[in-house]
Amino acid sequence: MLVKYILASFVGGGALLVGAFVLIAALNDRPSGPAPLVTLTVDDASLSPARIEWVRGQLVELRIVNQSSLTRRMSTNTDTAEQLPVESDVLGEHVRSVPLPYIEIGALPGEAASALVRFTEDGEYELRVETAGRPETLQITTVIVR
Repeated sequence: MLVKYILASFVGGGALLVGAFVLIAALNDRPSGPAPLVTLTVDDASLSPARIEWVRGQLVELRIVNQSSLTRRMSTNTDTAEQLPVESDVLGEHVRSVPLPYIEIGALPGEAASALVRFTEDGEYELRVETAGRPETLQITTVIVR
């Protein structure tokens, strides 16, 4: 008889736990799965796309594909963008730092590089792609954040 009550309490507790998880999942308004990918392609004469629309706070994998003959660096003109660090386990120590208050991604000629980024405020911003020390290589993509 006692076994029946113990078994019923386990079943009831499990049902309560499942209900709590369902409620938490329903209240979570963030999409699940990998971050969407936004790719910028640069060559010696152009940068595409020329304009990107972004949702404020949305985490996106921003990738630069460098088809030019020079190393390119992508940065932004605002501190309302964040670049999320990659977690690492160097020498067996788990390291996790805070988001960086800027975007900076570099790519060698013929290669691609990416980072997880987000904009924290609405506005119009610039993603600037250039070669260090060569201002004539500056190319700009406009980012509209809503």
